[in-house]
Amino acid sequence: MLHKKFHQRKSEHHGIHKGQMGQGKECHHSNRVTLQNLKAGDTAEIIRLHGGPNFIDKAESLGLREGLNIKVISAQILRGPLTVQVGQTRIAIGHGMAYRVEVKR
Repeated sequence: MLHKKFHQRKSEHHGIHKGQMGQGKECHHSNRVTLQNLKAGDTAEIIRLHGGPNFIDKAESLGLREGLNIKVISAQILRGPLTVQVGQTRIAIGHGMAYRVEVKR
C-alpha cells in the first residue's frame, strides 16, 4: 500500500517542473519554492516532501512535516547547511535535503 501511495504522489503535479526543483523554477504557483531558496528570517509552510519513503521518514523524524510552518534561522552560501526552526525545535539540514522540501511563502 505504501509503495502504491508513493508512486501515486510522485506522479502528481505540484507546481515545480521535474528536474528543476533545486533551481526553484515555478510554473503555476509563484509563491512555491524549495526550502533552499529561502533566506535567514523567512517563514513558510511546508507543502510537499519530494522523495522516497526513506527520505520522507527521515524528514518526518526531524520534525519536517507537510502543513507545518518552518522558519530559516541561518543559511550558508555555496550549498552549505541551513538551520531551521519547526515549532520550538531547531535543526540543521543539508543542501540535498533542503532542495527536496517544497514550501509556500
